[in-house]
Amino acid sequence: MLHKIFTSSLIFVLFSIVNQVTLFSEEEPNNDPSTANVLALNGSNSGSLSSGDLVDWWKVTTLVDGRLYIETISDTTVEVDLYIFDMDGTHEIARYDISFGTKETTHRNDLLPGTYYVKAVRWSGSGNYTIASQFTPAPYPNDAEVNDSANVAGVITLDTTYTGRLGFYSNNYTDLNDWWKVTIPSDGQLRIVTVSDTTLELDLFLYDLDGTHELASYDTSWGTNEATHRSDLMPGTYYIKALRWNGYGSYTFTALFTPARLPNDPEGNDSVSVARTFGLDSSATGHLGYYVNNYIDFTDWWKVTTTSDGNLTIRTLSDSTLELDLFLYDADMITKLADYDTSWGIREATHKNGLMPGTYYVKAYRFSGWGSYTITSIFQYATLTNDIEPNDSFQIATSATVQTIHTGHSGYYTNGYTERDDYFSFTLPSGWDTLFIRVDTEPTLEADLYLYDNTGAQIQSAGTFGTTEIIVRPNPTPANYYVNISQWTGYGSYAYLITNVRPLNPLLGVEDDRLVNQQPNEHRLYQNYPNPFNPLTTIRFNLAKASHVRLTIYTILGEPVQTLLADEYKQVGRNEILFDAEHFASGVYFYRIQTKDFTATKAFTILK
Repeated sequence: MLHKIFTSSLIFVLFSIVNQVTLFSEEEPNNDPSTANVLALNGSNSGSLSSGDLVDWWKVTTLVDGRLYIETISDTTVEVDLYIFDMDGTHEIARYDISFGTKETTHRNDLLPGTYYVKAVRWSGSGNYTIASQFTPAPYPNDAEVNDSANVAGVITLDTTYTGRLGFYSNNYTDLNDWWKVTIPSDGQLRIVTVSDTTLELDLFLYDLDGTHELASYDTSWGTNEATHRSDLMPGTYYIKALRWNGYGSYTFTALFTPARLPNDPEGNDSVSVARTFGLDSSATGHLGYYVNNYIDFTDWWKVTTTSDGNLTIRTLSDSTLELDLFLYDADMITKLADYDTSWGIREATHKNGLMPGTYYVKAYRFSGWGSYTITSIFQYATLTNDIEPNDSFQIATSATVQTIHTGHSGYYTNGYTERDDYFSFTLPSGWDTLFIRVDTEPTLEADLYLYDNTGAQIQSAGTFGTTEIIVRPNPTPANYYVNISQWTGYGSYAYLITNVRPLNPLLGVEDDRLVNQQPNEHRLYQNYPNPFNPLTTIRFNLAKASHVRLTIYTILGEPVQTLLADEYKQVGRNEILFDAEHFASGVYFYRIQTKDFTATKAFTILK
């Protein structure tokens, strides 16, 4: 821009030097525009007026926008009046500034380049006069004319300052509009700012990609500083109109771009069929509410795949300018499983407990505003190891070993199906005087217990309320039997034991060493015990190799509240951490383990 200003100024200076000469006297006749004498720009001439020669015409040519000033100095015996005419020589555009005396002037401050005519009229007397022209160019280089409509808009670059002019006149035309166009590369805010001469007041308007649909008007109503903006624009080429409201002059013009705070999600993902994948216990970022060409991005679809039974929570944290709602859909992409948990604010969540493995879909819907957001999936694995599926009938019953605690899941759901029944077969040895079958469930699950003989005929059941059911059968016959653990309500893990001694202690939380160490070559995070608890609980995890471990407690909104292990080196095998929640309020919290190559999250409940 400095180069442009210097070049324009140099041209004007050279032009001025060449033309600052005094020409010979007028050449008669010069009594009308067609015979007007040439008056050099920034030069002078001489003439005379009398009762026999009432009018002299002169013409002067300007090369750039600016102010044209004409002055005469006359003998004391003659009084002259001055007029400036348009390029047609007939339309008066300025007249004398003073009404008598030996010095007369006229001027026009807002002229476009062209040839203008000056009429010197004898008002009274007779005598000689000198006439001079003085030209002052507008202070900044002009924009590239013609750019009076969107289809001839000048191209500008973001974060670069340009100059232009408005309000200058020639030949019955006033330059009222300058159009510009600018391309933004991503979602964000486009802001246009101008600073104009004190003689010029302009208004700014922002238009869509079509150049006709107004998106924003001027931010202020008067003054030399003007701006317009739109904060929610998608990538594209937008048009700006600078409109002269009144006056004339130069202005500087800058387009400023502020990108959205976070990276966008891969568009388009506006329907469930093109949902974007993100992982369990991970985060992604996206945008909602941004606009282009009569389109607003209202919806982003995501999908997440679970590999075991558990509880799925999706949460978002958005900019203060964006409020969104969340919806969770089944594996069929149609059935809605859950709505948003909160109704307003920058934090949103949705969840569904008791889900079987599968791919689930999340719709992030812009309720109002625009902006960036972070979306996070949190998966709480079922507390205990699942039974071997499928085992929903006698024909595919899973074999159970007596005198051993077994674990399983019931009530978990996917794709319109809820798993309600688990069947186990076992062989009762001889010598038992009493058969005891006990099942303990988590508080979220209530199950009934059924015993069948080897023909599939029901011979006993236990179906009281609560988390424990026991079948007691005296003098059982050694034979093959079936046990059915049937979900009555809810979902969750259970543990059961087939024994000949009355089991008095709860089965949950006593995962024996066989269960804990059944996968010694894998990293694993176990459910804390006891759970719920107050105030102490034990968190256990298994490492397949010695690792640096981070163990952190989070609120249900994902905010870290305590670090139990901060990249502490732990040996291979089973590890335990005692957690004291004395200073924590009641509620559900998450605990997450992180190593270089393993991350897992579970939830626990503090009851006070």
